[in-house]
Amino acid sequence: MANSSLIGNILGSTIGKVAGNLAAGGQLLATGAAAWQSSKETKKARAEEQKNYEYNRDYLNSMYYRDPLSATGNRSLLKLRDEQRADNLEAMNNRAVASGATVENRLAAQKAENQTDSRLISSLLQGEDARRDRISNQQLALENQHSTNLQNQHYQNAQTWQQWGAALSDAIGQWGYASAQDWQNKGEVAGQLLLGI
Repeated sequence: MANSSLIGNILGSTIGKVAGNLAAGGQLLATGAAAWQSSKETKKARAEEQKNYEYNRDYLNSMYYRDPLSATGNRSLLKLRDEQRADNLEAMNNRAVASGATVENRLAAQKAENQTDSRLISSLLQGEDARRDRISNQQLALENQHSTNLQNQHYQNAQTWQQWGAALSDAIGQWGYASAQDWQNKGEVAGQLLLGI
């Protein structure tokens, strides 16, 4: 009767340890599956981030290197100035004919128109410099945001794998503890059987 009680204890203990090992293995598998899924999602997020980054970078580069005269506002302003210049020169020629103005007077009026053109072009170029400075700042912000996003993704990925490693370590520890307990119990039972207790 004592032997059947010991065998029952051994079987109960062994079944409990097997169930514990299965639970630890299940936890390990679940954590591994979560780590794998998280890694897959991180790769998709990284690819989407890269695609958005490249699109915005290319757009800002095209805006930075755009011809200042291709901007609609600048073209309209220059066209308006050309029309105004033509009107002014026509009016000056009409007055010169009517008043008998000298060539020097005409050249002075022409010089005034040229100075107005020069001021307009200078103003457009200053506006272009300011626009390029704004775009440079946007490019820098884009680069910083992209770098931060990549760092966050790497950090999240590292955390996921760290959790998986901890679960693996825990499962191995539980298995090792259960195995050690099992061997200890088997040694005690063997000793009891030998002694005939």
